[in-house]
Amino acid sequence: MRLGFIGPLGDDIPSIFPVVAGVLLFFASIYTASIRVDERNNYISLKRAGIDIAYSAMITGKLTQEEFDDLCSASLKEVAKRNAVYFAVTIQDCCLDLCRQTTAAPGKKGFTICVRDSYAPFKSRSDFKICTNEELIKRGLYPKNFVSFAYPIAIPSLGSYIGPYGPIYFSPGIVNVVVWRGKIGEKQ
Repeated sequence: MRLGFIGPLGDDIPSIFPVVAGVLLFFASIYTASIRVDERNNYISLKRAGIDIAYSAMITGKLTQEEFDDLCSASLKEVAKRNAVYFAVTIQDCCLDLCRQTTAAPGKKGFTICVRDSYAPFKSRSDFKICTNEELIKRGLYPKNFVSFAYPIAIPSLGSYIGPYGPIYFSPGIVNVVVWRGKIGEKQ
């Protein structure tokens, strides 16, 4: 009776396990790398779509409320449709609601400090409406994964004189462009 020999394949069985494990590890690493590449390409295409929308929003360098409304209905929604994304564009005044009075010791006068407390990309100035192609934003729901851009622009000062050719005084403002894929509340 011979115990050591099982057959031609029997001697090779212990060496098959590392080969199978190596092949599985190779295909798992290729699969993981392809998922990471797809995620990165999706992020880059989302950023490119956001930059396209931001360029369309800031093409003149200054915006009035009427120009913003026309721009929203005419080109911003078309750019978002072409890039297959959802977006929200808001206009904020750079110098409004940023200053607060500090408290000082009794009998001493406090001083004013101007800082931005928090970044709120979905909050717009009162005279500018939010421009979006997603109605749930207007109800207060926000997407979980989004890409946000903030760019400077000139906007009419609040209470500025409106002349025959439009507003006379402009102040610095911020254009917030927020871009995401998929409906809000939908599994992605």
